[in-house]
Amino acid sequence: MEIYLDHAATTRIAPEALRAMVVFEESGRGNPFRGVHDAAYRSTIAYEDARKTVADFFGAFVEQTIFTKGTTEGLNIVASGFARHLQPGDEIVLSLLEHHAQSLPWRAVAESKGCTIRFIPLAEDGLVDVEAARKVITQKTKIVAVTHISNILGSIVHIKEIVEIAHAVGAFVCIDGAQAAGHIPVNVQDLGVDAYAVSAHKMYGPMGIGVLFLSPKLQDMLQPLLFGGGMIEEILADGCPVFAEGTRRFEAGTPNVTGAVGFAAACNALRGKRQDILRHEQEMTRMFWESLSAIDHVVLYGSKPGDHRIGVISFSVKEMHPHDVAQALADKGVAVRAGFHCAATLARCLHPDGVVRVSIGKDTTREECGMFLDVMRRIVCHSDRRVAGREGASSQTEESS
Repeated sequence: MEIYLDHAATTRIAPEALRAMVVFEESGRGNPFRGVHDAAYRSTIAYEDARKTVADFFGAFVEQTIFTKGTTEGLNIVASGFARHLQPGDEIVLSLLEHHAQSLPWRAVAESKGCTIRFIPLAEDGLVDVEAARKVITQKTKIVAVTHISNILGSIVHIKEIVEIAHAVGAFVCIDGAQAAGHIPVNVQDLGVDAYAVSAHKMYGPMGIGVLFLSPKLQDMLQPLLFGGGMIEEILADGCPVFAEGTRRFEAGTPNVTGAVGFAAACNALRGKRQDILRHEQEMTRMFWESLSAIDHVVLYGSKPGDHRIGVISFSVKEMHPHDVAQALADKGVAVRAGFHCAATLARCLHPDGVVRVSIGKDTTREECGMFLDVMRRIVCHSDRRVAGREGASSQTEESS
């Protein structure tokens, strides 16, 4: 039996989501918005009903809910579309927690437009330093792009405070919500953000589908990332396109209707349970943290478990490469992830070779925790013997010489 502790990379699809997708496909799909026959009509209704469900789950308006391939595409839509409003000398503010899906698009924009990137530093507890943010975010700042929850430290960023600081100087706020969506309650209207991107596969839904929530003001400002069928109203006589109104402008091509149906079903499966999920995951986080900290040669990163973080625990083992630890765990049926976790700026600050990451889900059990720890103790013990053997061999060589 596999012990799955890699929920930050992807969660396992909920049975409700899988069934909904199968039922939709078996009913006979058609291309939505493009036909008058029954199959096209059913697909159109299914797609728009899914949009309503997902919007409601995140406390958003339907008119601001854009389906994407996932968080990465959503964040690229914002960065690419916002670029034309930037001038040399403008500033883009990131945090040191950022995933490459957030940092790389803005780096590319900054390079092409002659903008400056500034970083909000971290406090000692691994949280974004809000007081420092008040100094980093200035009148030159045009957009603040930060994560809601770190995929390495599990720390929850105080988004409302960041939004307040940014809006006070007229800057927009773009949030990577990938690690938050399936673990804590998220209401985009309450947060007051201008853009918020998530992926369904991080919250027990299918891969290849996500959503980007855009404020009306930002939506009107952005140039679409993709051009093609479905995103224009008409082509004028002079060849100029008239873009479709609202969300359709950002959804060129045949949409992933099956994925949207599964996404909506995953939202319904989590509805009303996120607070309970958060409590369970925080309880499990304390258990993992306390037990790991008792193992010799294990180095834990970030703050101790509490209300300000979720079930993501990163660590290293002295004298062992993180990939070797992950492989040893995999050989015993324990799935974790090791390396830089697509957040190399932060990961390299913690350990030059990256870190091992345990990420907890809503169904992680105490028994799985115990089994993981048993394997970890054996791995560390084996590592100790190997190091001792090397030291003994080195000592004998020195004596013989």
